[in-house]
Amino acid sequence: MEQYPAMEVAYWELVPYMPGLEKEDLTVANKKDFIFRSAGKAFELMVKELELERQQLGMYAIDTVRKLQSEDEEVLAIANRARQRFGLKTFTELREGGLHESVSLIELQKEDAVEALATLAAPCKHVPDMLDTLQALGVPFSIATTLGKPRVPVCVKACGMEDYFPPDRIHSGESDFDPPQFKPDPAVYLKAAMAEDALPKNCLAVEDSLSGVGSAANAGVGMIVGYVGGTHIATAEEEQQAHVLMSGDKSNTKQGADVVISDMRDLKYLVQFFRRERKEGRERPYNIANRMLQGRLRGKFWV
Repeated sequence: MEQYPAMEVAYWELVPYMPGLEKEDLTVANKKDFIFRSAGKAFELMVKELELERQQLGMYAIDTVRKLQSEDEEVLAIANRARQRFGLKTFTELREGGLHESVSLIELQKEDAVEALATLAAPCKHVPDMLDTLQALGVPFSIATTLGKPRVPVCVKACGMEDYFPPDRIHSGESDFDPPQFKPDPAVYLKAAMAEDALPKNCLAVEDSLSGVGSAANAGVGMIVGYVGGTHIATAEEEQQAHVLMSGDKSNTKQGADVVISDMRDLKYLVQFFRRERKEGRERPYNIANRMLQGRLRGKFWV
């Protein structure tokens, strides 16, 4: 599912508190870079990192700035216009209603993300067809996400995927654990595998973020397929992101994605390949040679 709108909402919620940021810095390129770097990261962790940066610079905590209403007004005005595009109340309206200071930034983001995704979430290209293909192949599948509920079920509904993903097939690192277990912690993948009565080594994960790859690797998932076909990744940045996903920088063992694809239709061949490998008792490293995939995969791929 495309959750680019939620990432953009998060960006506009954070920009008034980014140290040294001026209105001239609010470019499309900088926004896309933020979304590229933050993909798969829980908003709580984004806030934590930003708070640490502010603390190191001797700046007020975010909640203090919000209470004092001391945000840069020019930056806030631009953020307000962005929020209006998503049908959200502006920071100015929240101030006037007394909600700007009484609701934490994290609480606000959860509410905003759900509201935006309810109308703007959309399936990634070819995903519905691929889910039909997986069902035809008899391959069970579920969602293992760091994101919380009700955000994920709202996305599922907006994308028309409720038949594919009933509640018992949606596993959340934020909502299903106390305290939350955010990726790259392996907990949510282990839970998803257990729900299918499957060993992690017999499971395949599809991930578009480095922390997600780390979570799957740390859980011992048998094969990890990276995906760079989402709209938050520009075509010119696909190769860079593919190498990030294969780097293993968030994995305890430095295991990265085994292969990265740009066209979701190509997942079928990788699922079939993985099934054969496991049936014959083989585990990684897999002999995924370019010559094996060349001519079979529709999109660009990296191994």
